[in-house]
Amino acid sequence: SGKCYFNKSLAVGHISACYYVTSGDESALQQASASVGPISIAFDASHDDFVSYAGGVYQNADCSSSELDHAMLLTGYGTDPKTKLPYWIIKNSWSEDWGVNGYAYTLRNADNLCGVATDATYVTMK
Repeated sequence: SGKCYFNKSLAVGHISACYYVTSGDESALQQASASVGPISIAFDASHDDFVSYAGGVYQNADCSSSELDHAMLLTGYGTDPKTKLPYWIIKNSWSEDWGVNGYAYTLRNADNLCGVATDATYVTMK
């Protein structure tokens, strides 16, 4: 019917504040991820090789750090034991059939590849 039936008694949390990670600063993004937890990010997901990503550390030199078209959740970071490449762990919304059970590993500390650190935000809860 187009009417919202919000019931405050069913709310499980309340946002107390929203914070922006310094735009383009992957070190600040890593620090926020380590201290706060999941971070909402914007990402250039327009490339066919990202759409068809199925594993490994994603890197595409044509990825934009300013033309961002998709929101995802950065959940952590690490280093590939075989290739020694540093990566971000990013949860996508395209189902668990995409990527690695719904996640992507994208190259970290690579000049803000695909805009991973361009528009990163997180909230604190009451």
